[in-house]
Amino acid sequence: MRIISIVFIGSLMASPALSDTAVSGFGARECKFLNAHTRPGNGWSENALTQSVMSWVQGFVSGVNVLKMGEEKKFFDLSAISVDEQWTFIVTYCRRNPTKLISHAADDLIFRRLVEKQISK
Repeated sequence: MRIISIVFIGSLMASPALSDTAVSGFGARECKFLNAHTRPGNGWSENALTQSVMSWVQGFVSGVNVLKMGEEKKFFDLSAISVDEQWTFIVTYCRRNPTKLISHAADDLIFRRLVEKQISK
């Protein structure tokens, strides 16, 4: 089931046609938008925009977790790294990939930095 979820989520993230409807808000914006409104090293609380983007990223991960918990009884632990580390990952991804969507950065955060855990009973 994990493979199906990963493939489904990945296909939504990779398809420009679906990104307009499957992902909305800041996640549907290209990284160059974030790059234009941030300075590396200033943190996620730099301004209202950066706070909003970070909130969107954590909401996105939370949404993925709701699906994952229902299907697999697992989740990606947002406390595995600090919010500052999450933000640094997002900003670094966007600086390296300005034409990718912010949702792609969030997706990469999930699979490269967060720890997958089993729901304890």
